Amino acid sequence: MSTLPDFTGPGYFAGEAPEGLTTVAGVPVAAQVQVLWRDSADPAATETLVAQTTSSAGGQWQITDLNPDLQYVVRGRKAGFDDVTVVGAVPTRTDVVSAEGSFTTDPDTDSITGQAWVEGGLPPYRFTRVDAAAPGIAADFSGRHVSLSGFDFLPQQRPYAFDVQVQTGNGLNQIVSIPIYAGLGTPRQFAAEGMVLFRPTFLSTTPKWLFTPLLFKLTLQLSEDKNVFIKLDWKDPSAFGNEFRIYRDTSPIDPGNLPPVPYAVVPPATGPAPQAMQWVDTSVVEGTTYHYAVESHFGGESKITASKTITASMIPTVIGEYFFGGYYVGDITTPNGTYAVIFADEAADVLRQWKTASTLTPGAFSDVDGWANTQLLTADSTLLAAHPAAAYCHAYDGAGFDDWYLPSRQELLLPWTNRAALAELNMGKNSTHLWSSTQHPSSTNNAWYRRFSDGNEGSSGKINIYRVRPCRRLKLAI
Repeated sequence: MSTLPDFTGPGYFAGEAPEGLTTVAGVPVAAQVQVLWRDSADPAATETLVAQTTSSAGGQWQITDLNPDLQYVVRGRKAGFDDVTVVGAVPTRTDVVSAEGSFTTDPDTDSITGQAWVEGGLPPYRFTRVDAAAPGIAADFSGRHVSLSGFDFLPQQRPYAFDVQVQTGNGLNQIVSIPIYAGLGTPRQFAAEGMVLFRPTFLSTTPKWLFTPLLFKLTLQLSEDKNVFIKLDWKDPSAFGNEFRIYRDTSPIDPGNLPPVPYAVVPPATGPAPQAMQWVDTSVVEGTTYHYAVESHFGGESKITASKTITASMIPTVIGEYFFGGYYVGDITTPNGTYAVIFADEAADVLRQWKTASTLTPGAFSDVDGWANTQLLTADSTLLAAHPAAAYCHAYDGAGFDDWYLPSRQELLLPWTNRAALAELNMGKNSTHLWSSTQHPSSTNNAWYRRFSDGNEGSSGKINIYRVRPCRRLKLAI
């Protein structure tokens, strides 16, 4: 028969993002978490429940005051699902912070490789670089994440002690050192990223191309003579000069089988990093679908983006597509026809009253035609001054267009319905209530709004200040 040990002490288990959460099919859920002990020397011993808790809806949990010299069984339980069990788990100590591991700059791969981990103390952690930067090396912290970038060190400074002050959630404040060993040869530029997390997770680095084009984006625009052209935008995060090769085809571009000659070549980037790069394709045919990719060249090596698709059309075709001043959110049918609706991006977002007085404005009751509502609300200077929300949209000139208006109830429903494809719109920015142009039919004091935290709509006093987002539309059919 086993004798129970003392289970108490300065140890803990915890589950935080990105690892350790209680999940079902990868989705965080609330679940029961148990810490148990079993005498490994006694095959017939049963498990002893030491402690248990229920994780939050986001899957986070913590169990403290455990003996860190023992090994435990940690089990996650959720009704209707199989248990998840970890055997031989050792608690992290709450009373000390330490660091192990190291990094090495690798001139062959232009990367910083290796791994290091900081453990001890209770989360949340805060990290601060406390020593002078190594020659050419920078470190940035965000929560428990750290990124390193820059140039190799001078020979006499190998290894370099990377000193970090760690502040824990239970008040520990210690300095730990993580060495970085410089590679041989001519100083080169490097980059790495990783995560500093509580035990048993660790900081692991993955080499990252410093000059990979990021945020590769395609947009349709109009020239002064109203001809369509396509603009490519990307970012070069390095301070080096790179040649960028543009590939264009009417079929998807296979990065393993590129055409022998690029469609265009963009000169090297200049100036401080990150450098925004751009190329405009003016030789497109209306109605044709094109595929583009950008290839970056640096030091005799190359890296290519994924192929992206866009149609050279005066009418948007894909929900979420950036299109002449905003993002295509869907179609609306009015008594005058069917229209493609485009919402301005979040830079156009403002706070306004619907009206300066709690009174009825004749007309402006349409649930589908925000353009007609806005025209009624801004028909003359008096009405314009009385309706700040509609007046703002009426005057908005994003991308050089003068046909913006305050969306109706149903037009405001479109970005909520199609929100999965419209993350760049950020319709839930700041306060989540957005005014429509539609008055309430039976309450002279109220107009309709939509709440972008949950999609619900309601009516509210016109003198209240809510968010306003202009939209415009393009006719599709009679």
